[in-house]
Amino acid sequence: ASQISGASEQFHHDGRCPQSSINFITSHDGFTLNDLVSYNQKHNEPNGEDNRDGHNDNHSWNAGAEGPTDDPDINRTRARLKRVMLASLLLSQGTPMLTAGDEMGRTQHGNNNAYNQDNAISWLDWKGADEDLIGFTAHLIHLRKKHPQLHLPIWLLGAPTASGMLDVRWLNSQGQPMQAEQWNQDGDGVFAQVLGAHNSEEQDLLIVFNPDGENRPFVMPEGDWTMVLDTNQADGQPWRANSTEGEVDETMTQIMRLGLAINKNSKLRAPVVKCKTQGATSSDVPAAKPKGTSARTLRPHSVYMFVARRKG
Repeated sequence: ASQISGASEQFHHDGRCPQSSINFITSHDGFTLNDLVSYNQKHNEPNGEDNRDGHNDNHSWNAGAEGPTDDPDINRTRARLKRVMLASLLLSQGTPMLTAGDEMGRTQHGNNNAYNQDNAISWLDWKGADEDLIGFTAHLIHLRKKHPQLHLPIWLLGAPTASGMLDVRWLNSQGQPMQAEQWNQDGDGVFAQVLGAHNSEEQDLLIVFNPDGENRPFVMPEGDWTMVLDTNQADGQPWRANSTEGEVDETMTQIMRLGLAINKNSKLRAPVVKCKTQGATSSDVPAAKPKGTSARTLRPHSVYMFVARRKG
């Protein structure tokens, strides 16, 4: 919670703002984002030092196979993990730093110390770019630019904003305020951040995290919420054509994608979760459910973002 809020314990002093916190997953040294979910071990043999160079602790997980694989389940898991990490980065307060190529699935084939590789190991492979991941990253950037609460120049203090809403609230999987002791307890790991609107032009935001490897329930806070991000979708957009769940307030018609504008001509709709009272449960995608309920389930290793509908 502290890190996605700008790490105030480290930077909130001497007049510094949240932008003083530089957030990143990978840098020029170490694994790329793609390799972070594809290799358990470094593979620096091409460097000519018998794989002795480079760091051995990469905090990586190959999801079941070392390096490239044809296993569709492993590849789906890897793709989802990349999207989750990108979402955690671009939905956090502070200044995001994205290593060149991570948005397109660049790999160094497990080499985490490629400083001396002026060849295909370190070059950007534009022809092999992951277009889905580029689109997903573009959607995250769109959301970050659209909603000022995702890049505030002031610190989150849990204090009322000009609209009367608290600037931030933290919820547990039951939709109740997170207690201090719960952060360190073993449990489902699910938590949510509610970012309050600062004025009448903004909307409350709800960001839900499921870091666990299992499906987990989450109780939505009261309100009418429209899902705008689902990391289980290749492009991050939970739109469903011909859905009866409710129309998007503002249809996104263009996405920046490496300087290209992609027009969305189809009529788009997004799922709306209506929670007038505590007890309704949210999910990742619209699904058939018993009449009178909105029971949903969070998928493993997932991040979701909802926007509250404006009143009136």
